[in-house]
Amino acid sequence: MKSQLKYAVITAFICVSVLMLGSCERINHNQDNNESSAQNYGLLQTELATIMELVDEVSDQTTGKGAPSQFFLQNLSKEAHIIVIDSSYFDGDDIEFVIDFGPVVKPFKPTQKCLDGRFRAGKIHVRIKSHYIENSSESFVFTDANEEYWFGTDGKPSQILDLRMSITRDLKERLMYKNVKFKVKQGEVESEFEGNLVLEKIAGIQTPGIMGDHYLLTGQGQIEHLDEEFDWRIVAPLKKKIEPGCGMIPVLGEVLLENERTNKNISLDFDPFKNESCDRIVRATIAEEMIDFVLE
Repeated sequence: MKSQLKYAVITAFICVSVLMLGSCERINHNQDNNESSAQNYGLLQTELATIMELVDEVSDQTTGKGAPSQFFLQNLSKEAHIIVIDSSYFDGDDIEFVIDFGPVVKPFKPTQKCLDGRFRAGKIHVRIKSHYIENSSESFVFTDANEEYWFGTDGKPSQILDLRMSITRDLKERLMYKNVKFKVKQGEVESEFEGNLVLEKIAGIQTPGIMGDHYLLTGQGQIEHLDEEFDWRIVAPLKKKIEPGCGMIPVLGEVLLENERTNKNISLDFDPFKNESCDRIVRATIAEEMIDFVLE
């Protein structure tokens, strides 16, 4: 009888241990997914913000007549150039041009590296309905399904599968980005970012170009990554400083990612050390655990 009881206890212990190990594996897997989702949001948000900046840099050079005879692209990569499709408003429709960051052949050329340290290749289309600097002017930014666009660092390229957004100037210093859709593939993983954003310049408004500008970014929307869906909301405005060595990452601000299905939320702090540093470090708080990572 004692041997049978001992055998039963041992068997029960083994079963409980197996269940606990299985539970721990699932918990770790979910944590990994959440950490990956946090990093993915940082990647998409920062790249989208840079696209907004570069489009603003080029669009700001247009005039009430249309596209200039020459664009100045010193703040883009050395490989970048502009292809003008429609240069005049006087023909009764929008002006349109393409920002071409160079060939999509990998590895990318050193001349395809932009000021923020990321390589960019491929084309982005821009249409502007009226003089870009006027209040209520409207613009449209998109990629063509038959063309490619890539970004990333050495060894970690990401492909933009779809990019669409409409831009309305509300005030001289404020741009409204509506119906933003941004679909990206990194490796075999696809992610999709949607929402609305507001960009408000707080420094550099009177000077041409983006270099030296400071701005605040607010907004909300949805993001899908690794079969997880999050509602994202900028709960403290993201502050960007467009300065040498400081172009990629916000130096201040917080974002909340909420997963309604699992109730597992992620908080992202772009200034974890409270010094507005351009160190690319983001702190994610997941289930009360803090994880720091570096954006690339």
